Amino acid sequence: MQNTTGWIGIIIGLIGIFIGIFFFLINNVLRSLGTIKDKMDSFGQSIEKIREGPIIFSPNLYLTALARESKFWEKLSIQRADKVLIASTIVSKYIQENDSIIVDSGTTVDQIPHILREKHLKSKVYTNNILAAISVVPPVE
Repeated sequence: MQNTTGWIGIIIGLIGIFIGIFFFLINNVLRSLGTIKDKMDSFGQSIEKIREGPIIFSPNLYLTALARESKFWEKLSIQRADKVLIASTIVSKYIQENDSIIVDSGTTVDQIPHILREKHLKSKVYTNNILAAISVVPPVE
């Protein structure tokens, strides 16, 4: 009888441990779901802001982004004459009137849109290269 009582005590103890672990896991899952819900709400609010209209960016944010790209600015002046020559060669040999081109964000190809404009070649240029984009913006009068 005493042997059976000992086994029942061990079984009840193990069941208690498993129930504790189960509640602990449930609590962690619910907490994680709460965090996910909060992030989804924040994401939804961001989407709503975008739908409301254009977002006005601060010039300070723009300057901060430019400052973060210091390695790019360092590479810009390295062998600049060679890079401009490469861009000129690309324009003269490979780009024709009414072509659509994609210009990468490198320091060698940033002059391609400017050279196209100087040569009066009408082409569609798609780029994520801020220097390439700025090079074709007309000056403020």
